[in-house]
Parts: sequence; structure tokens; C-alpha cells
Amino acid sequence: GRGFLALLGLATIINFLLQPFSTLLPFFVKFDHFGEATDLAFVMAFIQGGAVVGGLLMSLIKGFKKKMNVVFIMLYILYFGYTLIALTPTGLFWFMALAGFLMVFSTPIINVTVQTIFQTLIPLEMQGRINSVIMALASAASPLGMIFSGVLAELIGTANLFLSCSILGFVIVTLAWFFTDVKHVER
Repeated sequence: GRGFLALLGLATIINFLLQPFSTLLPFFVKFDHFGEATDLAFVMAFIQGGAVVGGLLMSLIKGFKKKMNVVFIMLYILYFGYTLIALTPTGLFWFMALAGFLMVFSTPIINVTVQTIFQTLIPLEMQGRINSVIMALASAASPLGMIFSGVLAELIGTANLFLSCSILGFVIVTLAWFFTDVKHVER
């Protein structure tokens, strides 16, 4: 379908850009913000809370009429949260926790909505194979993102890496919306 490959590519890039956050958050809390285990636990509890609230919201909503619009709005919210985490003043863990909640709240909404789009587009007999390809691409982005995370954090600092990934995320999401067929994927 029209926009399907663009959506697949976008999903892979988004996974790649989120790897530094999931890989380096404990490092970021300890070394950039001089936090302890309790500070990391506090931030991670809010992040998990965001995933739970986003997931609960999706279990209450029947779905969205304009799915790609919702996906893109949620991607902007995700990258806004990522930006706020990068810009968290030193030691302000409640701020980082709220930013993490905002960032991860959007994730289940994006995932469920994109999976719904894929399931409605892909013929039933091909769903297994295509889902395998989707999972393989998403999984391949993870180890690469992890390796680059460590190297880049050493070179430019963790906060700058998070900020760079969030800005790149905003740019890629915007370019995908205006210059690919991704917004037409539901048709």
C-alpha cells in the first residue's frame, strides 16, 4: 500500500533514535545528575506509569478515525518529552520523571495505532511474514543504536546525545509527514 514502506522506515528510525534513552538513562541519572539508585527508581516509576496510563487509555478508546494524524501528534509529544529530559536542570528528578512520563505515555498509543494500521492493510495470509520483517527491522535498529549510544555519549555527552536524537526525531517525523506518502497509508 501507499506509504507502507515509509511507515516501516519511520518506525525503524524512531526505534534507533530512542535507543540512547533506554540504554543510557541510568548513566544519565548517575553521572549527569549526580543521582542515586532511589532517583533512578523514581524516574523509572514515572516512565513505567506513562506506559501504563497510555496503555489503559488505548484499552478504553475504540480507536481513532484519522490514525496517522494521532500517530504523528503522539510522536511529537514523545520527542517533546525526550527534549525535556535532555534539558532537565541538574538534579531536578521530578522534572525528569514528568518528562519521562510524557514521553512514554505516547508509546502505547503509537504502537497500538500503527499495529492496527498494519493489520488492516496487510492481507491476513501475509501478516505473519510481514510482521516478522517489521520485528526484524525494529530489532536490528536496537543493537546498532546501543553501540552508537555509548560512543556518541563519550564524544558529545549524554544530554547532548538525547537532545540531538530528539531534534533529529522532530525533523524526521516532519519530513516524513510532508515528503512521503505516510499520511496516506490508511487509504
